[in-house]
Amino acid sequence: MPIIHLDSNIYRQLGLKFKENIDYKNLTTLLEGSGSEFGLLEVVLEELMDYYKIDIFGSILTDHEKLFKRYQANPYLDDIEIPDTSTPLNKAVEKIKTDLTEGKNFSEIPLVHPNLLLDFLLQNKRFGKKDNTRDFLIFYTLVSLCKKNKSDYFVLISQDEIFINNDFFKKIITKDKITNLKIYQSISEFIKDFGPKLDFITQDLLLESIHLGEIEKELMNDIKCFPSYVSQFYSEKEGKEIPDIESLKIGKIEVHDFYVFKNYDTNTLTLNLSLKVNIKAIYQPEIKKDKLDEYLSSLDYNPYSRHKNNFDKDGRAIFEGNVLFIFEGIVDEKNNLINQLSFVDFIPDYFTVEELKKQIADKQLVILENNTCQHELDTENGFWKNSKYGGGLSWHYKCKKCGIEFDTGDYYD
Repeated sequence: MPIIHLDSNIYRQLGLKFKENIDYKNLTTLLEGSGSEFGLLEVVLEELMDYYKIDIFGSILTDHEKLFKRYQANPYLDDIEIPDTSTPLNKAVEKIKTDLTEGKNFSEIPLVHPNLLLDFLLQNKRFGKKDNTRDFLIFYTLVSLCKKNKSDYFVLISQDEIFINNDFFKKIITKDKITNLKIYQSISEFIKDFGPKLDFITQDLLLESIHLGEIEKELMNDIKCFPSYVSQFYSEKEGKEIPDIESLKIGKIEVHDFYVFKNYDTNTLTLNLSLKVNIKAIYQPEIKKDKLDEYLSSLDYNPYSRHKNNFDKDGRAIFEGNVLFIFEGIVDEKNNLINQLSFVDFIPDYFTVEELKKQIADKQLVILENNTCQHELDTENGFWKNSKYGGGLSWHYKCKKCGIEFDTGDYYD
């Protein structure tokens, strides 16, 4: 029986409302119907709880307290009491912990032989720059589970390539003759491997099943969301404050990914399809162009911001790029058809964020804010913090040498 474990990076990718994510819901349906189970590792839970408590909830509540202190400091405003934020913080922490642990097999970190850990740390220091101790503890816990439960097989879904490529881990797998452990880098990759294989579902068939009019209709239903992805100038604006669309062009449509899973309750096969849709949306000129110009002139240069602030000379916001579209449908295996294909959601900045992550990972970043240090960013240990550009929480890195913080401009959604 498969027992599926998600790494902390997968939970973060799914978002704060991870239980509502379509991939997570489909995985849950698949596991419940097939008699498989979710597992949760102690090191993953502790890492996630620290992340939610400090980087998400703590940061928001700290800002809340600062706002009240600013209010109190104003001599013309009546004094008000600073609220105690510990109660809502503790309540939020307990709620997210319940969501993470409910219905999952929890596995504590087993006792680790000191010599084995020392060997790993020495090799890791020799060949890598990142502290991979948490990865070692995840791997060691899973190997221990595999050895104790040889009739089951265990799955880890993680974006970290160390679980696939690390030579030290490979030697342990070979030495301990572990055959009941599989590693996947995404939920869709696992479902694709675990679910049914249907040769008739090709990219051509999938594209034929999609109507351009359906994509255009869904875009127009929420067309005013795109300016906020062009610029944070529109992040807090709503309705009439956002310019109307002037023109919309839909370009190339490609299959990004797909998988089929069986819903055992209804005995049906469900297709999950994601598309890469290129669009160009041009909006009417901003009425308050003086305010827009003032905002744009106040921005510092940030090549790693997901907001490109793309405007023409008349103040027209221009969104130009690829949008992720998600559809689901019922598979008719007897007639080799896909029926009832329906729209689920679209994500305007999915590909932008993925490209920024790749750029940050592949390239040594140099921060222009401090010319006295040839910065080396700790890209493996980022954190959420209120952006200096405004707009809420964004992803930050610290320089390993001087400690300066770098705001990537990748905002928490």
